Amino acid sequence: MVCREAVSRQVRLLEKHLEVKLFNRLYRTLELTEAGLAFRSGTEQGLETIALAAMDVKHLNETAKISVSATIAITSFWLRPRLPQFRVDNPGLEIRVRAADMPPDIVAEDIDVCLLYGDGNWSDLKDMVRLYEVDIFPVCSPEYLHDNGPINSPNDLRGQTLLDMYYKATRFSVDWAWWLGEWGNQLPPSYHKLGFDSYVNVVHAAWDGQGVALAFSHVADELLSKGRLVRPIEHTCKGQGMYLGVPKNKKPSKYAQTFIDWVVSEARD
Repeated sequence: MVCREAVSRQVRLLEKHLEVKLFNRLYRTLELTEAGLAFRSGTEQGLETIALAAMDVKHLNETAKISVSATIAITSFWLRPRLPQFRVDNPGLEIRVRAADMPPDIVAEDIDVCLLYGDGNWSDLKDMVRLYEVDIFPVCSPEYLHDNGPINSPNDLRGQTLLDMYYKATRFSVDWAWWLGEWGNQLPPSYHKLGFDSYVNVVHAAWDGQGVALAFSHVADELLSKGRLVRPIEHTCKGQGMYLGVPKNKKPSKYAQTFIDWVVSEARD
């Protein structure tokens, strides 16, 4: 009650100072006048400016560190091999990478930057940047193709050992049923499948010659260029995209912005 009376007193003093009525005082409620609505609009903009200025001042003393969230596949096959050069160019910057396919709790884990596969629509992220489009195609080891080939068409894959994820952590389903369906083929009622709960294990099983996996462009590029994996057929399906975003609840620090600019440059190159 004391707090409410104090606020009412401050409002009356403000109205006296401005020489204008800000509220219509109705029975058990208040209603903003036209002047009150105009004043609220202006003060909201001012408070937002003050909040941004406060964040800028806070960033002056911030620690040189960033927290990045990325899927396991992006972390293992795209981000990790590039980080050494970034660290050489940015000495003293501490980087913490959260590698997981489950979406992070952005606020609780204090995430600065997210790298995600999908359609670009995440309710808790803003300033989404589409890094690149994703092509999805079959891969296997040269030894597996030699022992189990030839594979000339998507239909020939129905008799192969297909490596897949049995645990889908995201809302975007990429599996053999979807991929073969894009080419008018269905998985037979009984087929050879080896499933893992991590995409990294799927790729390593293909590398070990245990079957055929679905690969993502950019993610599998290094293994393909070194000949550890090969494409038994050239058939490709379009997937979603690879995106970068930042939390809606915070402004990127100068260190986070440096990382963002670097990731975008790497993806475009």
